This record gives sequence, structure tokens and C-alpha cells, in this order.
Amino acid sequence: MKNILKGVFALSLALTMVACGNLGGGNKSQLIAKSWELDIEAMTGKEKKDKDDVGSQIVGALSGLLSKAIRFEFKSDGTFNANSPLLGSNKEQVGKWKIDGSDLVLTVNDEDKKIEIVKLTNTQLVLGGGEKGKEIYLKPKSE
Repeated sequence: MKNILKGVFALSLALTMVACGNLGGGNKSQLIAKSWELDIEAMTGKEKKDKDDVGSQIVGALSGLLSKAIRFEFKSDGTFNANSPLLGSNKEQVGKWKIDGSDLVLTVNDEDKKIEIVKLTNTQLVLGGGEKGKEIYLKPKSE
């Protein structure tokens, strides 16, 4: 249950970051320029849980649905869009993105929001949530 709440909090934090929310900078830009979705398993530490644990079973059942709840598409032209259809918001957020050192800068409605890039690989993007344990884990969008 604690992991579910942690996942919901991270989801809320991601929405807040997108609502405030810009691109540019070398290999990082190339790695980020794709579609991403929430990685619920990484956020809840599923790999460390006992498969028979009821909370793990619930998270497992919901992870496919929740991972689709928020999607980011960072395009190579420096624009992005994000949506969260499962959270009652059918409205797509659009803006610009760029890399500034170790930060991802999102610009929406002429307002910049800097978000720390904790980890960036071909298979994972981890954005800082301001405190340890509040990170947002994203994985490339599955088709």
C-alpha cells in the first residue's frame, strides 16, 4: 500500500512539473528525444518485493494501466507534449524543452521549470523530485 501511495505521489509530482513546464544539449538531447511513460515497477521497487505480497500483486495489476497515465514525448526539434488521460485531464500540455547542464528545462506558456536529470540511459529517464525517494522514473513508451 505504501508503494502505491508513493507511485501516486510521484505521478502527481510529474503532473505538477509538466503544468509548469523546455530542449538542447549533446548526447543527452539524443537520449531524451523519444516518447516516455511512467515506469511504475522502478518507482515502487517491484524487483525487491516478494511476488506473493498482496501490495505487489495490486501494483502489478495496476502498473500497466498507471504507466499509460502520463506520457511525455520529447521531439528532436525541441518541442514536447505530455498528457494524462487517466487523471481526468484530456488536455495535452505542449511546450519546449532543452538540456541545461544536468537539468531538463521545460517551458510552457513562457514559464521555465528546471528538473534535475538524475539518470539518463536508452532505457530509463529518472527526474528528480526535489528530495531523495521522490524521483520520477520513466521508460521508453511501449507500443
